[in-house]
Amino acid sequence: EVPYNANIKIKPFMSAEPIVKVFDLDDKQWVEDDVLVIASDGLWERCSNNKVGHILRDKLRSLSVSEPHRYTVAAQSLIAEARGSLGSHGWRMSSNESASYDDISVFVIS
Repeated sequence: EVPYNANIKIKPFMSAEPIVKVFDLDDKQWVEDDVLVIASDGLWERCSNNKVGHILRDKLRSLSVSEPHRYTVAAQSLIAEARGSLGSHGWRMSSNESASYDDISVFVIS
């Protein structure tokens, strides 16, 4: 609740205590086109692993391998999908589902 003002509910804010997960990537089979996506819940609460994979595949196929900002553009495409666009029924993703109102951070690493 907002201090000094009863009955006003707000979303919880970012915690100062991070959630840290460690993954051993050495035991995975990697191919040249594989990427690692690290993102905040603003993306993952709106986009499934499959949806993220499809968006990345389509975006990376449309960009030249020599494009210096290739992975930045791919990350921006994921953010744009989760953020959606403003229409007559509020912010919506391309699937017409509600878009994220959360912060969205995305890293696409080759």
